[in-house]
Amino acid sequence: VNIEVGELQQIEPEILKFALSQFKDSRFEKAKFIIETVKAKLRCRVCDHIWMLDREHLDKEKAEAIHFIPEVIHAFIRCPDCGSSDFEVMEGRGVMLGEVRGVK
Repeated sequence: VNIEVGELQQIEPEILKFALSQFKDSRFEKAKFIIETVKAKLRCRVCDHIWMLDREHLDKEKAEAIHFIPEVIHAFIRCPDCGSSDFEVMEGRGVMLGEVRGVK
């Protein structure tokens, strides 16, 4: 089972893996869960520039604030081209079921 977790979602992949490992006495007891992180892709509404969020260049406090409250991203991130904070998150939010394979 492939699960895609957005980088801006408030989910720690290791905690999700642990939670999924607790399926005992169920159909999913022997399932293998693969968790993939979807990087945040942003688009400026002013100049239409598209870029990927680079968390490695954020200081610890900003990265932590964005992790716990993703909506504050506009207070800390600016378009690298025009400097606007008016952008949309195109990818990197939500939890999606990517693929399920199994045996009948």
